[in-house]
Amino acid sequence: GQGKIKRQFVPNAINHYNALAIRPDGKFYAVGEAGNPQSIGGTGMVFARLASAGDIDPAYQNGDGFSLLNMDNGVQFHRDDVATSVELLSDGKILVAGLMDMGTEAGQRSAFLFKFQPLDVTTFDTSFADFGRFYGGMGYGRGVNTLLVQSDDKIIVVGSRKVPEATDSVMHVIRR
Repeated sequence: GQGKIKRQFVPNAINHYNALAIRPDGKFYAVGEAGNPQSIGGTGMVFARLASAGDIDPAYQNGDGFSLLNMDNGVQFHRDDVATSVELLSDGKILVAGLMDMGTEAGQRSAFLFKFQPLDVTTFDTSFADFGRFYGGMGYGRGVNTLLVQSDDKIIVVGSRKVPEATDSVMHVIRR
């Protein structure tokens, strides 16, 4: 009735969406981040399925409507995982891109691109990259801001990275 819906996946913590993809049935996939960056485990990549009106779809994940994926590749307190972009492919498979902490400092990050089986972000598509997962290598401030799938199924990612100890960053556009 107010044109907005509030949702908190993890109480008293970061809860936000960064991107949406619309499904053919009018429902949406939403990706982002949830958790507490000040905790040992940090934040995780949140993946939610939303009904056409924008609320959580209770038919997904046993009524929860969302899943939280913690990769936990960094050391304690440097384990933040953030999904920044999502695309639904013509075969129903799902691409999710983002960044995750990989090292001992907050700026040591890796970009990632994951491909999941249709309708299920708990099962990777093992025919893609390294068992469904592509990591962009560790750097400082490295991440994917958005991804795009062309009509020929080529994937384009746009992001940036910063070399250690540097103040400037470098933009990247990669087509695979």
